[in-house]
Amino acid sequence: MEEFRRMCREYRWGRYDPKKDEAHDLFKDALTQQFNAIYGTDVNDINSWRNLCQVLLISPIPEGLKACRQAVEETHVNLVDLVDTQGTGGPVVKFASEMKLSVYTRETRKFFPKENAYTGGLLRHLLRRIMSPSAETDETRRGVKAEAEMKKAEDDAKEARRQAEESRLAAEAEKKVLEEEKRKAEEAFLRAEEEKRLAEEEADRAKAEQLEADERAAEAQRQADAAKAAQQKAVENLQVQATRADEAETKWMRGDRPVVWPTLEEIESAKIRFYYTEGKFHFAIAGLAGSGKSSLINAFRGLNNNDPRAANTGIVETTLHVTGYPDPDPKNPFIWYDIPGAGTLEIPDWQYFNAQGLFVFDCIIVLIDNRFSATDIAILENCKRFNIPSYIVRSKANQHVLNVMNDMGYDFMTDDGSQRAEMLPAARARFIAETRQSVKANLEKAGLPPKMVYIVSKDAMVAVIKPEGKAIRKDALMDEVQLVEDILKEATRRRVKQEQRA
Repeated sequence: MEEFRRMCREYRWGRYDPKKDEAHDLFKDALTQQFNAIYGTDVNDINSWRNLCQVLLISPIPEGLKACRQAVEETHVNLVDLVDTQGTGGPVVKFASEMKLSVYTRETRKFFPKENAYTGGLLRHLLRRIMSPSAETDETRRGVKAEAEMKKAEDDAKEARRQAEESRLAAEAEKKVLEEEKRKAEEAFLRAEEEKRLAEEEADRAKAEQLEADERAAEAQRQADAAKAAQQKAVENLQVQATRADEAETKWMRGDRPVVWPTLEEIESAKIRFYYTEGKFHFAIAGLAGSGKSSLINAFRGLNNNDPRAANTGIVETTLHVTGYPDPDPKNPFIWYDIPGAGTLEIPDWQYFNAQGLFVFDCIIVLIDNRFSATDIAILENCKRFNIPSYIVRSKANQHVLNVMNDMGYDFMTDDGSQRAEMLPAARARFIAETRQSVKANLEKAGLPPKMVYIVSKDAMVAVIKPEGKAIRKDALMDEVQLVEDILKEATRRRVKQEQRA
């Protein structure tokens, strides 16, 4: 129906326009045909009645034809709505009585054509006497009238409330305007007061800044005087220190190095720093940067340098702090410590031993290169002073022997193996002799007693520590076995001595 009204408005058909009547007849035919298409025409077809029950949301849907008809007839709906809702998808409006349905139909003018050539039996059965319902009683009509009057009263009350609300809102709006004007006036007053206060503060601040500037100037003068006096004092101290340094250098050149014994607090502090553990044997390996300390530690632990548990190695010094590495085998109570090379620290050679806390170790290995450094000599002197076993070791023997072979004319590019086999024994003997002679001369020069130098290579040391059932070539070894035996013998001796003291 709403669609037909829209057409009337769009085409501007008047009330008595023949075109409107013609279109209305066609619309009624279409409406009737649409009902028949949706719900059927046979009044005795139970499927049609069940379909109506479903659309009217009657639940549960009755089983028999009679029950379905009764359920539909007791439901009051507008038949035009019944057709329209199939297009809109919304629910059908239900009414409590036929009278209320009649009122709704008149108000909305949703009349279904009673006489039409296409009207089927089902539609004809459902048509109601909308304009003058016969089944309504006077009491029902009075109820409808009373309901209408009540609705009017409610509408009037609603309108009265709306007007009262509008009045209230208008009063509140006026009140807000007055309050806003009052607020603005108060803000203007406060701004004026604030500007006055700021002006007074600015004047006070300018005065205070002037006083502060005067005080700063006086303080600057005092500091300048103090700085001048401090500078004079510093010059005097530098002169005293220079004199002392000259005296110390003179003593040092004469070999008069100071002897400094660590205090008990320094000993305990070093033990804490190194996680010193009673019952363990603590080895320190010291030497210049690049001498192979980390590689030798890995070899003593039976590890290759590429093992995840190995100490970091490199051409430059990789250790700036003393670092301990426990033996991977829990049966060996050994902890190996990598001591930073003296060349990487700003510590005088004669202070190196105490500064690094070497006095707490059970054994110290001094790893040398082709010559002794002042630090190496200082370590050996202090080991003697503190009665700590020390061992002089020259590592990278295999590389040094190869260097000697190269000096002797060895040509790797043309050698088929015979030249190496011929030259290797002579190169080994020459390297060993030169190394032992160099160490002897350095010890004599430092005023130290003769001491054996152990010549080793890391690969041979790994094979000795962890043979894994493999036979080691005799020409691959130098002093590795003797070094390990001497260290273990000393460790056993010190362990027995400690147990006896305990």
